[in-house]
Amino acid sequence: MGFILVPVYTDDNLKEINSAKAVAGKYSVEFIDLRQPGLVNFDTDYYDPESHLNPSGARKVTDYVGEILSSRYSIPDHRSDPDYETWNSDYIRYIDYKTENLRTCRDLDVYLMLLADRHLNITMQIENPKILDDEVIKNLLENLGVAPGEIRNSTRSIRIEQGDAKVSDEVRPVDQLVAKDADLIIAVSNADEPENMADAAYFRMSGADNISYLDPDSSTYHSPAVRLDHEDE
Repeated sequence: MGFILVPVYTDDNLKEINSAKAVAGKYSVEFIDLRQPGLVNFDTDYYDPESHLNPSGARKVTDYVGEILSSRYSIPDHRSDPDYETWNSDYIRYIDYKTENLRTCRDLDVYLMLLADRHLNITMQIENPKILDDEVIKNLLENLGVAPGEIRNSTRSIRIEQGDAKVSDEVRPVDQLVAKDADLIIAVSNADEPENMADAAYFRMSGADNISYLDPDSSTYHSPAVRLDHEDE
């Protein structure tokens, strides 16, 4: 194995990168550069400009590196090996952790980033099409598997099953969910464990960029900033 350069948001450390690449070449060590176009999307796969990948970007990079490891190196498959049973238990804990993050997330952009997982089934009911005027929202929906150009002002529902997205101009009510004044209703379930259901999220537009979350327990709206401030106290 050699060096792996993860995708970076900026090239501020380009000198160091070139030096590492030169050292790898000198000693005939493989240098895998993950900055190649098309692997990650800077608009949807990062938490911040400091190059911290969000779950969407991490999944893409992990899949790519995993393919390299399985195709170029003789690494045994331990997924069914009882000595590695902790892998399965760790995965279950990860699913629980991610589900809890979905339940408590109050920011629509972050919520859509967390949904970028082919193991999730997602149903969206769009009550206010103006929410689709936001280019960031469009990019995040495309990152979930919605084909570019499919999102229109007439779009009323989106169903995504394990990465396969279907867009419709007809309202497909989310079963047993009622959200007063919500512009966007999202219900999520785990495709592998359907009983592992994240609470439905309700979002409302208020102005061009202000998206708030409807707390179903109190039927009141909270802006992400207010909610985060409250939780930090």
